[in-house]
Amino acid sequence: MTIFDKTNRYLTCFILFLSAFLSGCNNTQYLEKGQYLYKGATIEIEKNDLGRKKNKQLKEQLALVPRPLPNSSQFKLWVYNTTRYAEQDTLKPFYGKLRRLNNLFFIPPIDSTIRDTRVWLRKRLAQEPVLLDTSYVIRSDRAIKSIVFDKGYFFNTVDYAIKRKNQKASVTYNISLNQPFRINNVYFPTDTSRNIDKELIKLLSNSELKKGEQFEAAKLQSEINRMVTYLKNNGYYDFSAQYLNFKLDSLHASKTVDLYLNVKTSSGQTDHFPYKLHKVYIMSEYYTDDIQQCCTDTMLYNGYYFVYKDTPYCNPKVVTNYLNLKSGNLYSAQKTRSAQSHLSELGIYKFINIKYDTIKQHQLDCRIYLTPSKRMSISFETEANNLIAPGSSDRSLLGMSVSTSYTNKNLLGNAEAFTSSLSGGVGLNLFSNNTENGQVSTNFIQSVLVNSKTQLTIPKFWVPFKLKNVSKGYRPKTIITGEANYSKRVGFATFGGLGINLGYDWRESARKRHTLRPISLNLLNVISTEAAFDNIIQQNEFIKRSFRSSVISGANYTYNYSTQNFGQLSNFWSFRGYLETAGNSLNLLDRLLKPTQTFKILGTPYAQYALAEGEVKKYLIFDKEHSLVMRALGGVGVPYGNSTELPYTKQFIVGGANSVRAFGIREIGPGSLPKSINDTTEVSTYDRTGNIRFEANIEYRFPIWYYLKGAVFADAGNVWDLQKSETRPGGAFEPANLLNSIALGAGVGVRLDITFFVFRLDVAFPLRDPRYPSAIPQTYKPQPVLSVGYPF
Repeated sequence: MTIFDKTNRYLTCFILFLSAFLSGCNNTQYLEKGQYLYKGATIEIEKNDLGRKKNKQLKEQLALVPRPLPNSSQFKLWVYNTTRYAEQDTLKPFYGKLRRLNNLFFIPPIDSTIRDTRVWLRKRLAQEPVLLDTSYVIRSDRAIKSIVFDKGYFFNTVDYAIKRKNQKASVTYNISLNQPFRINNVYFPTDTSRNIDKELIKLLSNSELKKGEQFEAAKLQSEINRMVTYLKNNGYYDFSAQYLNFKLDSLHASKTVDLYLNVKTSSGQTDHFPYKLHKVYIMSEYYTDDIQQCCTDTMLYNGYYFVYKDTPYCNPKVVTNYLNLKSGNLYSAQKTRSAQSHLSELGIYKFINIKYDTIKQHQLDCRIYLTPSKRMSISFETEANNLIAPGSSDRSLLGMSVSTSYTNKNLLGNAEAFTSSLSGGVGLNLFSNNTENGQVSTNFIQSVLVNSKTQLTIPKFWVPFKLKNVSKGYRPKTIITGEANYSKRVGFATFGGLGINLGYDWRESARKRHTLRPISLNLLNVISTEAAFDNIIQQNEFIKRSFRSSVISGANYTYNYSTQNFGQLSNFWSFRGYLETAGNSLNLLDRLLKPTQTFKILGTPYAQYALAEGEVKKYLIFDKEHSLVMRALGGVGVPYGNSTELPYTKQFIVGGANSVRAFGIREIGPGSLPKSINDTTEVSTYDRTGNIRFEANIEYRFPIWYYLKGAVFADAGNVWDLQKSETRPGGAFEPANLLNSIALGAGVGVRLDITFFVFRLDVAFPLRDPRYPSAIPQTYKPQPVLSVGYPF
């Protein structure tokens, strides 16, 4: 599109809208005689004895019934009328003047642009007028009567009135209600000679239909669904809701109704029968494009018929351990869904389908079709961002990293997931005026980080003893992790780390998940230091103790609970709890082997501490696009024994993209430690950590345009020391000074959310800064935050 085309389009849009405005914006002027613009419907319920709350609820429900819906926007209707008739009725007298305007400003004529612009506007903004249609009114009247009847108001009166004025029409539905009918008795079949009746009698005691409750058709349907679910989970494979219904016998004088459950059967049958599984076939390598070649051999293993080609893709023992479908068991829809979910969690199959074939004598053959996913993959990732490098007071460093990883989803044929990754990153000094301990830094490379991680996930509890009665629903995993890292802060110090962890992950239920790591061994080593870093630790004994080389040997446990129902738009909350202890077993060895000296591993002393964290999140889901999310989290770490401080990697920090966003990482804390104490040196970014942490966040999320989402948020939090320190005044946790030591911030954000990737830009402003005596920030300079993913 040329600049002349754009000019014509903008000029045409302006003239079209101006002409519509001058014409009075009358949205009925083009309607034919006898046509009425529909303005909507009103529900009126006559005064009754039902109570204000019930009347309001019923009115809100009935207000959703009338059809058609009126125009959603008068502006869109105005655009429709304007663009539809502007060329022939409004603009035609001005064409001569417009041509002279074109010649005056040396732009091409806009006559040819008008039609294209009109189509463009109608396609994006216009909405046709919704006209009164009495056939819709009659159907809406019937629908309202049906809903009122289904609510138990059997004798009701519903009529409507249409108001027509100035070619506009609205409808009022007037509803008159009597007292609702209530349930008197519920009668279930009592013929114990039929299989189906025996099962229904078991459900009678837990019926959702109670004597004295208001009759509602929705409750009847809910009861039918409950019975169908129970039956399909207890062998009744071909049973459905069509075989159940309730007959009503109303007693007008007492305003009550008796309910009789009726069970129907198929033509030629007198009863429904439960089905049992006859044979279970597992097609371990099923490909739809090669059906004849993918299943050539069959193996009978533990009661299952394992069908494969050459050699099984996965060990039959692993697959069957995840199955609860076995020959001789009753058919169960719930067990079928569970089997599909459990097999999916193995992570080695792309498609999983379970089908049943009916055979004689009420038996089923079960066929499980498994299509393997790609076994091995290699991936590469790069990242660039602004960062605060450890030990640097400058914010203008550019961080760049690259990583590669190798994944094998079925390493040894037992669904073992193996992952090995290697990543490296550098912090670059792009400006020569960056300072290092008061001196200008000339190092282009400020920091270097290399990390290597290897992880093996085994789909079972891998323990040296036999476990009994382990539920298949737990879906246990054993996770073995090895990690090594190397980091160098140019001009300061070089650090190294080694770690190995053995843990177990399992689900107690759909809502509860446990992670236990009984073996966790990590070595943190200060490889070398330089004069600048030596100067820092000489100034601050806390940093010196935090950065000493140490061995962390301990165990940790994580508990997760969530009420979220995936696929449903409903409110939910979640909780995460974390406990960790370190050094206790080594301390016991210390006492037994070397009571007179400190026990060391590879010449390095061990750390001893206990740590606990908790996090609660609450999600209020208003609709698909609007939600309010709240989070509160806290933690405390206590060093003891031979440790006077927590290892630096275990100390708490606040600030940054997923914390109090108005402040950078390690920019505030502990407590109300003044800004003037250490922030003039490189000690600042090391020193602002603590043993206690509290944080609270609230964020309202809403749509802006297509994939672009918006948010308004507020954050609060800080970290504190357990005890007072002369080198960190104001840093200790004191309940009397708690509110004054909390940092506050608020801001707005935009997110590009394309489902599998979320790019986030938040801008936060500090509202309370505990580093200043008055807690009022010296500047309200915005803090931009670029990140990937939602903060919580």
